[in-house]
Amino acid sequence: MDIRMRASVCSIALLLGCCFLGCSRNDTPQEMNLVTIEASRKVSGALVNREFFVSSGARPYLGRFFTEDEFQGGPSVVAVVSYKAWQNIFGSRPEVVGSRIQLDGRQTTIVGVAEPGFSPGGPSEIWIPKP
Repeated sequence: MDIRMRASVCSIALLLGCCFLGCSRNDTPQEMNLVTIEASRKVSGALVNREFFVSSGARPYLGRFFTEDEFQGGPSVVAVVSYKAWQNIFGSRPEVVGSRIQLDGRQTTIVGVAEPGFSPGGPSEIWIPKP
């Protein structure tokens, strides 16, 4: 198999993998500013599409994932945090679900905590819906 054929096969495999995992160019982790009552810090976050959690078979550890309405955009911003972020940043407090934080300067409500070990697309600590 020549190099062009290998590149095409790899491109198709990557594309199919992303389709099944619900990834897109925007779900690549990026640095975000997180401000809580206790402190401010940089976190790794990603904008994700509707299929991101569903296609991976993930289940929320606490709370829920995003509703269809939350992908429409608007003034209300919601987020799901990783299990590791829930432990390290929020002290494993169950009441984090429903709490408000600032994420890149926008008021954001945490609606869920992802199950332990969930990290497709990279080591994100927080996910928000991509309108």
